[in-house]
Amino acid sequence: MDKQVFEIMGNILLQAAKSQEQYEKFSGWLKNVFQVSEKETKNDTDELMSALKKIYSMGSVKNKDEPPIPDVLDQLGQNFQQSIDTFMDMMSCVPRHKHIELIEKYENLKKTCEEKDETIKNLRLLLSEKTAGVSDTVNELHDIIQKQTEQFMHFMQPFTKS
Repeated sequence: MDKQVFEIMGNILLQAAKSQEQYEKFSGWLKNVFQVSEKETKNDTDELMSALKKIYSMGSVKNKDEPPIPDVLDQLGQNFQQSIDTFMDMMSCVPRHKHIELIEKYENLKKTCEEKDETIKNLRLLLSEKTAGVSDTVNELHDIIQKQTEQFMHFMQPFTKS
């Protein structure tokens, strides 16, 4: 994780503790970041970007080979978002969109499970209806075999006496 993110977060939290208005701006900005809203307030974004520029450009000298500012800011934004995601993972926080996605997945699985349970119930009923006659047939066959065995034993009895 980028160590400068901790510095940024620390500075922002210190400023937020000093002023409720700054805290509200930051929470509004975070809401925009995590909801990926296109209606970002210009002032909040400018303040954050100036803080990011100040922290990330400390001690660096501008070279001619450096990419233009918008590309650097895009890369900086991606790095910052990745660091925020890592920070939130460390804090065991789940973004709202992931939570909603998991709830939808759970509901779909629950629905599928209920459908499968209903199918199993119907198949068991069908099986019991089809095997009800089979068990009677098996019992009758067992009785016939038992009677034949008794008759055969009765028939063989005179030959076994010596």
